[in-house]
Amino acid sequence: MNNNRGLTLIEVVVSAVIVAIIAGILLSTITMHGNVLNEGTAFSKNLRNVNAVEDIISRKVRMASVVMGMDEAWVRSPGGFSARDVNSFLAYDTLGAVIGGMRIQGSVLQETNDTTSWHPIIVGRDTIKTSSSNPFHLESSRKEVSINMAINTDYRGQIYQMNLNRSKFACRN
Repeated sequence: MNNNRGLTLIEVVVSAVIVAIIAGILLSTITMHGNVLNEGTAFSKNLRNVNAVEDIISRKVRMASVVMGMDEAWVRSPGGFSARDVNSFLAYDTLGAVIGGMRIQGSVLQETNDTTSWHPIIVGRDTIKTSSSNPFHLESSRKEVSINMAINTDYRGQIYQMNLNRSKFACRN
């Protein structure tokens, strides 16, 4: 009787194939988990950015008595205007003083409190960007603003987009 204690070449090859299959399954599972985690993180950042934009616009409009396009002159009781989509607006108090405004400059969403200095809206480390050209809809009464805007968030070199559709904000008066 021959008592060989080694492994044959076939046994080694079969073992290597089994280890390779298990390693491949584990690697694909880890990769898929990483992708799901990235998607979830990007969605979370995008949602945070959308909520922040809604909050900022809501505060500006609610403090105002009238909201006008940048090319429109302030009037105490607007009438005869047509509803229109614009890329910027100014919010006025009852005396005609500007209390805030929003605009799209390039692809960056900016805000102002006095029209002399405009600043990009930054949430966390993200500068808020949009691919929308005229996202603000001014009602004919100039007492309401609706938003139809796509917020773009860059996460690890990939752009994620979330729509802010027809959120409507009314002036206090």
